[in-house]
Formats: sequence, structure tokens, C-alpha cells
Amino acid sequence: MKTRYLLRSLAGLTLLLAVTVYCAVSMDLMRASYVRLWGNESVSKFDAWQGLVAGLQGSDDSTRIRRINDFFNRKILFADSIDIWRDKDYWPTPAETLGRGMANCTGFALAKYYSLRLAGMDSAKLRLVYVRAQTGPAAAVAPVAHMVVAYYAQPDVEPLILDNLIADVRPASRRPDLRPVFSFSESGIYERVVDATSNPVANTSRYSKWESFLNKATEQGFR
Repeated sequence: MKTRYLLRSLAGLTLLLAVTVYCAVSMDLMRASYVRLWGNESVSKFDAWQGLVAGLQGSDDSTRIRRINDFFNRKILFADSIDIWRDKDYWPTPAETLGRGMANCTGFALAKYYSLRLAGMDSAKLRLVYVRAQTGPAAAVAPVAHMVVAYYAQPDVEPLILDNLIADVRPASRRPDLRPVFSFSESGIYERVVDATSNPVANTSRYSKWESFLNKATEQGFR
């Protein structure tokens, strides 16, 4: 009995050490990417974000969601992609969003998604969701393309929505202003959004913007 307990303990310690080393290497690579993009003058923004992510290791999901959602909604200003990047549909990595200090909805969603992943959250609990958002009276304002993060505590439950339009995290049923179109993650593209029980209908290569972003994020250490 003691031998089996010791072996399980050693296996757990080995896994913990491997994860710790991996995270340290990833953070070093991400920091180097950030400095290469923005120089040392603004690296304090990256360090603040890194401290947040590191401090959330081992936290419960609720704390991770709240802290990361608040961090980006408070620290990053909203602006249109064309004004930030001279590209109407640019998908920035977290390093680019932190360095610029501005993001459109896509930048907010991608930064929150990867921050949650780096804080230790299971990818199966997260999806990026493309929605149509009603930002004014329906009779006067047409819905606009928008992106949010959905968190599923369990595959068959209603997700919580992390968004930059509204500061607090709310269940999907309390966001009648959002009409889901499809969702996606590192695992693929999904049709269903109401829960996370379905399998992908396509792999990431079927969504060129997402696939290009994943490759860029990998180069910068964000995967």
C-alpha cells in the first residue's frame, strides 16, 4: 500500500514539475515575443498579465473567469480593427493586444481564451463564439458581427459568456442581445452553442482565419 502511494505521489510530482517547466519555457518565449514586438519600455504590461495568469494556477474556474475577464475589460480599450491594425478583420495574439493596449471584440475574446488556457483551464470547457450582437433598438440598428468566449462548467449545461460589451460574466440566457452563429476552439468548428456535447463538424483547417491565428500564436509561445 505504501509503495503504491509513493509511486502515485512520485508520478504526480513528475507531472507537476513537467507542467511547471513547460509553463516557464512558454512564458519566456512569450515574453521574448512581446519584447521583440514592443520593446522593453512597455514590458510592465506583459509582466502584470503574466503575474495574473501565474497567480491563477490552481484556482477554481469561477475565479479564473472573473479575474481574467475583469483584467482585459479594465486594461484594454475598445477600438475597431481597422483603426488599430489598418485591417478590418485582424486577429491579434495576446502579446499584440497587450502591447497595443486596444482591441476589437476579436482581440478581447482571443486574449481571454488563451489567458484562461494558460491559467490551467481545460480546453474542453471553452469555446470562441461568433455571434450577431444587437447593440441598439432592432428597428433602428442592424445586428453586428461580434465574438465572445463561452465557458461550459459541464458539457450539457448552459454556458457563461465573457464579453467586452458587458463587464460582468452572465449565463447565455441573460444575453438576449447575442444570437450565436457557430463556435470553435483548438479542437475544431462546432455548430451547436447551447451546450458542449456535440463533436466538431470540421477541423481548424476549414476556418482559415483561425488556423492562421493558431500558427501565429504557436510561434509566439501562446500554445
